Amino acid sequence: MYHRAKFYNRLIVKGELVLLKPLHIGRAGEDIYPGVTENQVLRDSSGRPFIPGSSLKGVLRSFTESLLYDEDKGKSKSCLSTSQPCLDKDEVKKIKEQWLKDPEQLFRKIYERLCPVCRTYGHQQFAGKVLFEDLDLIEETYPGVTEVRAGVAIERESGTAAEGKKFETEAVPAGTKFRFSLTAENLTAEEMGVLLLGLSALRRGEIYLGGMKSRGFGRVQLQEGRVTVIDGTKAYIDFLLRSEDEEGKDLASFLQEKEELILNLVR
Repeated sequence: MYHRAKFYNRLIVKGELVLLKPLHIGRAGEDIYPGVTENQVLRDSSGRPFIPGSSLKGVLRSFTESLLYDEDKGKSKSCLSTSQPCLDKDEVKKIKEQWLKDPEQLFRKIYERLCPVCRTYGHQQFAGKVLFEDLDLIEETYPGVTEVRAGVAIERESGTAAEGKKFETEAVPAGTKFRFSLTAENLTAEEMGVLLLGLSALRRGEIYLGGMKSRGFGRVQLQEGRVTVIDGTKAYIDFLLRSEDEEGKDLASFLQEKEELILNLVR
């Protein structure tokens, strides 16, 4: 385990997130709400659609958990953070009661109890090691208008359209691109494997974002991905002094180099 106050490494990934299908990310609770005429997409202060980094982070985390979770707790490399966390409130309380006067040991004891996915993406007691920036629109790829799809709520019992419950949903059209950027710091080899597992699926176009997935919305793909890895303090200083024109390594090639690391997680 790394000492939390020391810099060991940093991984930076940049690229373009391309919408393979229309995308709807709205305000919480407003995805599909019968009777509401407009479920609008999120927009920044300039009125342009954007994708919250937290949305992409959450989807990649859930995808990774589904692959690594095993009902046999002795074998599982991930918990289910929303329903079966690796460290619940009672366990946290006991650890704090024992180590509250020693913050370094408190941090260490909590970290040791977390699964690799929680160590990477975070836990209520641990900030995590990956920062996803909000994804801003690449304007030249955006036609300037969104799509509006009409829909109707379905009665679960009868399977028929619910009377008087029509709605419209706004979506950003397929082909639109957004700037992708994440930074991860002080990853162990196992934690890097966790992150790359999700990025590999994202590069292959296997990740879905936002609402209305059952209607074919939300499929995205990471393209033009570049990776920069910095090891150690001296290398980080060199990185800060580098030319802005220098690019990192191709993401596909980097994932191929780290294939064994990723496979070790899912075996």
